[in-house]
Amino acid sequence: MQKTLRSLVLAAAAIVLPTALSAQASATSFGKGTKILSLGLMTGGDYDGFGGGASVEVGVVDFTPKIKLGVGGLIGYVRNSESFGLSNYTFTAIPVMAIGNVHFEVPNQPKLDLYAGASVGIIRGSFSGSFTGIPGGGASNTDTGFGIQGGARYGIGDKLSVMGQIGIGDIPLLFAGVSLKF
Repeated sequence: MQKTLRSLVLAAAAIVLPTALSAQASATSFGKGTKILSLGLMTGGDYDGFGGGASVEVGVVDFTPKIKLGVGGLIGYVRNSESFGLSNYTFTAIPVMAIGNVHFEVPNQPKLDLYAGASVGIIRGSFSGSFTGIPGGGASNTDTGFGIQGGARYGIGDKLSVMGQIGIGDIPLLFAGVSLKF
């Protein structure tokens, strides 16, 4: 089974990597009217778990030729399970955030999109656990959230970029994956 999985991964890489690397790299400049979908893995922050998420951002204002504003939303799912001696618990969080980012164009780096911003929204959290094998029940709540984030996208094709983001507060600490212009 492991050999078959390894063969499938190698075959997929042999098909995808040459296409991505040989793709005509174009400027990934972000501006008014630009629409970007980002998909990736999330970890850390207030949730201290692992999961995935997506964000959508639309360029709304060009303040200057090199500074632009984008707004959108982010949704994720992060889960963490821990065992401490005789106790076990599982925590899940679903952040649903509105985001606003200021994008900065870097001279002589047309494929690089740097951004920083803030997020506000709600986080749906749930907790379940047990102690010495006795079910401890669970709890859930919905709370407001606020975070700040900074990140970068680097274009590897006309509509494809790799991305990485660092967040502080109620947004996941790390969010990394791919971004697609549409």
